Amino acid sequence: MTTILSIYAGPHDGNLCILQDGELLINLEKERFTRKKEDGGFTQDFLQKAFEETNITIDDIDVLIIDPKTFPRELYTDMVHSVEGIPHYDTSRLFAKPFHQGSGIFLGKKLPIWAIHHHLAHAACAFFTSPFSDATIITGDGGGWGSNHSVYVARDGFLESGYHKWGACLGYWWDRICLYYGIKKPGTLMAMSAYGENDSILKNELLAQLIRYSNSSFPQYSINYGVEKKDGKPVRMLDPKEKGDANLAFALQSLTDDVFTGWFAQAVRTGSKNICFGGGLALNCISNSRAMINSGAKNIHVPPNPNDSGLALGAALAYHYYILNNKYEPRYFSPYNGIKYVDADIDEAIKYAKSISKNIKVRKVNNDDISTLLAEGNVIARFVGRSESGPRALGHRSYIARPDIPKLRMIMNGIKKREWYRPFAPIVLADKAEALFEQIVNNSYYMNTSTVVKKEWRERLAGVLHADNTTRPQFIDSNGCEDLFELLVKTYEKTGIPAILNTSFNIKEPLVETPLDAVKTFINSSDYVKYLQIEELCLEK
Repeated sequence: MTTILSIYAGPHDGNLCILQDGELLINLEKERFTRKKEDGGFTQDFLQKAFEETNITIDDIDVLIIDPKTFPRELYTDMVHSVEGIPHYDTSRLFAKPFHQGSGIFLGKKLPIWAIHHHLAHAACAFFTSPFSDATIITGDGGGWGSNHSVYVARDGFLESGYHKWGACLGYWWDRICLYYGIKKPGTLMAMSAYGENDSILKNELLAQLIRYSNSSFPQYSINYGVEKKDGKPVRMLDPKEKGDANLAFALQSLTDDVFTGWFAQAVRTGSKNICFGGGLALNCISNSRAMINSGAKNIHVPPNPNDSGLALGAALAYHYYILNNKYEPRYFSPYNGIKYVDADIDEAIKYAKSISKNIKVRKVNNDDISTLLAEGNVIARFVGRSESGPRALGHRSYIARPDIPKLRMIMNGIKKREWYRPFAPIVLADKAEALFEQIVNNSYYMNTSTVVKKEWRERLAGVLHADNTTRPQFIDSNGCEDLFELLVKTYEKTGIPAILNTSFNIKEPLVETPLDAVKTFINSSDYVKYLQIEELCLEK
């Protein structure tokens, strides 16, 4: 039995996982516990949470995997000693190989230590969580280990050789434009693109810049389309009501569609028609779907954590399957890999809630009760089971509601205190998807693809409908989502709608992680959120 501890302690999205003979025991993201969005780095307290949950100690660990490019120097002093065989900060040697083997002392134990290339980890996370035995694996991001793009081919359950390169700097564009205009997330810019229209001059200018800075790591230039900066801050935010602003977002989205389509089409010509896609750019569900449809690809798989929050998992999977040459057997990958909280944690949270408000009522519930509350038009905060891996809520840490409530988008954006134009997504019964949507993208289990809602369903799905009549569905069946599936079936029986609105259970913070986090966010939620489900209990304001 081989037990792997994999740590990603980069400047953002710190995460870890423990893999035992190919089985994922736990996957944790640091931001959920520090309550700081995209928090990076690493602490021994964070590791201790994983050890306590899995009943594993350092004595049980056989292999340690780290990213020496981003592992903070102070941790080499405090936790890791006497590392040999891995070029810590010699980037020319580090980037030259897909992995490095070494050894060292971690928390007092001498261990084999491996370093896995940033893009090999992204590729492994994409393929070894997929339902395919044959696939072409593509990665794309802002940049990591001197690359921002890679292509691998997998055949008969084995990941074969691939290549990494610096190419079109799309990831940099999405980050830079958001930074320059004061937008917090690329997803906000993506949402804005639905309000724009084609401006060929603007798109060509973006394309020219993209070509100019290809093969150049992190170009240092300013992007300015009519917004002056003052003291390093934007004078105003981009506004989708402004034609030029929306057209900028539209042009960047359209350019991303084109680049993805080119990547996918080349992959189809040279490898499998099954596409696995990883890296931060794979969170662009609009381009994922458009490229899939326009490239001739047959299927696409994007894991729930394709960005840097999946690097620890990807590195562990790369070691188990790629380096040890184990054959991968395709299967459904459950995204629910966090901590399973016990009754004592829930009791503590409820005690806190009652100390804040004596009017809170608590009762036992089941899925039939929750589906009735949904059918009656309530917005419910839901905390069930282990937390999701990745940046998107998938029903375990979610606000949920029936999607035909009048003005639901306005209500939900008010609850979450975010921009009025941000869209919402549905959880959908997989066997009803063809009835609801014009084009189905298979394997959309993790809300990483987009589709157009059929005209006859747009009124009943108005709360999850974007300005361009698209939505970002999460398809579920009884395979790995039994509890959520049962809730959706019961709600469908009462509403006639085989979908519910699902958005992350948070307010300008990371997804809630613990029962206490859930109670605090519930109390701070607007009066529209009257109910909180915590496992088999329901709190009512």
